[in-house]
Amino acid sequence: MRKTKNELYRTLDGAEPEGERYSELLEQCRIWNENDENFRERTQKAWAAFAEQEAELRRFMEEDRNHERGEELTGKCEQILNLAFADISFEMGFNGRKPELILTPEGDKVKLFELVYFQKHAPAVVLEHWNILVGRQPAANMGLRSGEWEISGDDVRIRVEQTGEKSFALFAYCEKLLPLLSEEEGRAWWLLTTLTDQVLGEIPHMRYIDAFHVLHEPGEEPCILLTELPGKLQDMGLDLSSDPEAYLEGSYTGYRMEPNEDPNGDWRLDVIAGSTNCTALVSEYLNNENGYMDALHADGAAAGFFCYPLESFTGENRSQQIFDFRDKLEAALREGAGGDCVTLTGGATGIYCGYVDFIAWDLLTVLTQARAFFENSHIPWADFHVFRRDAGTVALKARKE
Repeated sequence: MRKTKNELYRTLDGAEPEGERYSELLEQCRIWNENDENFRERTQKAWAAFAEQEAELRRFMEEDRNHERGEELTGKCEQILNLAFADISFEMGFNGRKPELILTPEGDKVKLFELVYFQKHAPAVVLEHWNILVGRQPAANMGLRSGEWEISGDDVRIRVEQTGEKSFALFAYCEKLLPLLSEEEGRAWWLLTTLTDQVLGEIPHMRYIDAFHVLHEPGEEPCILLTELPGKLQDMGLDLSSDPEAYLEGSYTGYRMEPNEDPNGDWRLDVIAGSTNCTALVSEYLNNENGYMDALHADGAAAGFFCYPLESFTGENRSQQIFDFRDKLEAALREGAGGDCVTLTGGATGIYCGYVDFIAWDLLTVLTQARAFFENSHIPWADFHVFRRDAGTVALKARKE
């Protein structure tokens, strides 16, 4: 009988890496991947389909100059993108030279990792004719319409409140939308937040704006027009680059925890300190929630961490040994056969274990490569665990009694 993914995790726990049982379980993992394509394979399939149909999509856009068949066009494109994504938000346009496909994370940083990976794998035959972008691009004079409602940046007044060293809350007031705000509050919010994306850029919005409030009455505090917001933030020394990959690479956050000294506690509860550029995954795991993991799983991706004991690191330079080992593991994952299959997102050091965090686009390849690394190391054992508290554990290097 074919095993489910969670059952596979549990049965791998403690399996002997060189034994017949382990080989059988790896084969079951391969079967699982063949029936449920991983995100790397889904990405390849979607771009192959896009390449086959991109000329038709361009011709469709050229013929629909009055934008009367927009739903039909986006429907055709959505069918292609759904080969990779169970759920995807996107926009299509023309910049005067090329048609554009804009993949929008809608403020979801975990989704942003997927979109960046997907964008990086766009084939040359597509890029010859299309701009593939991640995040709405800034356009100061952009207006936005939804049905009979239309607003521009000059219709919205903004109050900026600093909440951290480089984080801010926005308070938006738009007199034109007051009737809509009382009747369809969600639609009014969508108009205002989307327009802010278009004025500021979606990536800078995600990077610096950690709270957005819509006001029913104008505030007494000094306000600026929404069109003036980019200039105000730049005057404060902020980088408004719309490069999503640079944003992810530069968004690492350090954290400290009060470690649980129970050696039988759940993974990561022994953590003393760590860093991550995807706080959402770590926080959700600690809170025993699975929303982000469910979304990744639906697309054939998996987020998790390697864990290994720190007892074999001894001596005066113990801390440096621990960091050096983590660096070697991360380098092996980046440079080996699985380099295209994984995105590293951070790591942590606990009382008992070290942790390396990542998102796997092809989990089997990543686990196989990690297993080879650990087998050739002095570490007595090593495991893999997804960012789900209730999941089982995969033994990559089994403990010896």
